[in-house]
Amino acid sequence: MVITKKRITLLLNWYANPYHAPIFVAKELGFYEQEGTNNAFVPKAPFSEVAPIVRCI
Repeated sequence: MVITKKRITLLLNWYANPYHAPIFVAKELGFYEQEGTNNAFVPKAPFSEVAPIVRCI
């Protein structure tokens, strides 16, 4: 049986900061891996619109 991982892209609302700590701690502890997901964390560029970035992903 082949298990495929679901890819999840999370667009942060700004540069990584303390508010994002639980996201990165969960990654380091392997919680996303246990749930079978392959996560990508994308930092938002300053002064950029989110909509064009989301369309490109």
